Amino acid sequence: MIGKPLNNPEYDWSFLTKPQPLAKNRRIPIPRELWKLTSDDADWEKLGVTGEDFGHARSILGWDWNTIRDGVNAAEAWNPLSDYAQLHNSDKAAHNHGRHGYVKTAAYSYYFDLVLPFFDTMNKMGVATNYSKASGNLIGIWTYTTSIDPQTNTRSYSTNAYYDRVSGQPNIICLTGAYVSRVIMSDGKGGVSRALGVEFSSSGQLFSASVSENESTLAISALQTPQLLELSGIGDSKILRKLGIPLKIDLPGVGENFQDHFTVTMGAELRSHHVTVDDLSSEAFAQERLQEYRETRRGMLSSTLSTLVFIPTSVFIPADKMKSILASLDRVLQDPAIMIFPLFDPPEIDPMILDSPGNIDMVVLLEAVEYAFKIMQTGALGDLTAMIIEPLPTWSDDQLRDYIRSMVKSALHPIGIFHTLCTASMLPRSTNGAVDNGLKARTASMLPRSANGIVDNGLKVYGTSNLRVCLPHYMVVLLEAVEYAFKIMQTGALGDLTAMIIEPLPTWSDDQLRDYIRSMVKSALHPIGIFHTLCTASMLPRSTNGAVYGTSNLRVADASVFPIHLGTHPQATLYGLAHRAAEIIKSNQKADAKL
Repeated sequence: MIGKPLNNPEYDWSFLTKPQPLAKNRRIPIPRELWKLTSDDADWEKLGVTGEDFGHARSILGWDWNTIRDGVNAAEAWNPLSDYAQLHNSDKAAHNHGRHGYVKTAAYSYYFDLVLPFFDTMNKMGVATNYSKASGNLIGIWTYTTSIDPQTNTRSYSTNAYYDRVSGQPNIICLTGAYVSRVIMSDGKGGVSRALGVEFSSSGQLFSASVSENESTLAISALQTPQLLELSGIGDSKILRKLGIPLKIDLPGVGENFQDHFTVTMGAELRSHHVTVDDLSSEAFAQERLQEYRETRRGMLSSTLSTLVFIPTSVFIPADKMKSILASLDRVLQDPAIMIFPLFDPPEIDPMILDSPGNIDMVVLLEAVEYAFKIMQTGALGDLTAMIIEPLPTWSDDQLRDYIRSMVKSALHPIGIFHTLCTASMLPRSTNGAVDNGLKARTASMLPRSANGIVDNGLKVYGTSNLRVCLPHYMVVLLEAVEYAFKIMQTGALGDLTAMIIEPLPTWSDDQLRDYIRSMVKSALHPIGIFHTLCTASMLPRSTNGAVYGTSNLRVADASVFPIHLGTHPQATLYGLAHRAAEIIKSNQKADAKL
């Protein structure tokens, strides 16, 4: 049952990447659910690895671990563990969960009998059991908290948790079967454009609807939010002009920085019969399980794959090899052939960012300059300094600020491209951000940059950029991960249950394993905004009013706003994002009401 809706046109947009040269020119599916009032992922985890990573890298005022944690907890209605769930090592740290929110969460009521042997094996390999993954630290082996109502064992998600509560209100209208083609934007006055309406088709006819005076919000995913922005004239002017789309706002970062988790599947045969999802390939068995679920709301179909291991690369990649990977990345990214590629032009920085109300970057840079003066005047280095040329220690703060505005530039350290291996970067591209800390979009598209077009006449995205930049380095990581998986299948209780490894084989050479990886690598269904794909409208600091840069009333509130991928399933984080967006919108409405 798991995954059956994928690539089914009744449920899925069925997006495909462009042919991937380093994956045997395969077009890799990136599933994207068709109906937006469904939930795309039952697994409920916050951020990942260290929640503090979120927001701290670029001083995104008002967005950090506490912001998302509070939003997630406001969304969650967690239920205490059953004895059965505790036996299977479920998260028992109640203080990390929300108790009075909307989405009901709980541990599963069914676990496969391989779960406990899996724990035994990972513990023997030095991986600890994590009993509090909702803390934001996902390192270890753990079982999911899931967005399932434990009373009915049915999904708790946006429709029954939120929409059904308000659907009867006269100001709530949900129009299904309609396809949005663009946001109608005003011509910018004073450099600011305004969302006036939405153009959409329904039942073969084209319509337009005026939008709110105050707020217009896009939440269409990391794939389609940037697509709609570009179709609305918001994006890279070079691309839009080629496509004949009238330019409203020149925002080159729209759709850049697309990221996804990817995966390589492996297979093994067990010594004795254990019920696994493979058994659902038998129609008779699948019907028995379906009948069991309908009658009791229990059994295999009340659960999904329940257990995961999150480990840092240092566990399975030797330190010297990791150092080599990072050094290799640095060398590749200094190659002129890469640097002249337009996607890697150093991002331009708008100096006005530094003067935005509430932005702390100017404060930090000013203090850093003052500190640098001290360095040049202290100790042995101070003795060697004949004079400071520019700026001068005698300058006023206003003079120093003006100097900073004139000289600020990228340090060529954008996350996911130069000095960071993102936890899930499939296709990092540019870094100049799309959405400010109030969720107003600056840039946002995931559309393929090639001569063969961006969208078809049904407004579907054809593809994404190639894997050529990242995959050579991720090949090393994936190869080491496959070798580590061999050890798992041969260690402890799980090793005792493994009769044989089917494919790939531990006896294969590295070249054979690389070939297998190229043949099998695929999306882990985690593109933020879809399952785990994200980052195509990255939120970086610019202003505090929550607008898409260059607009006065257009916001983005979906996974495309995250600057880097999350080391987790994104569902809980996205609910947290939605609650934070709602807070911003309500706060602005109150402020407007006082005027």
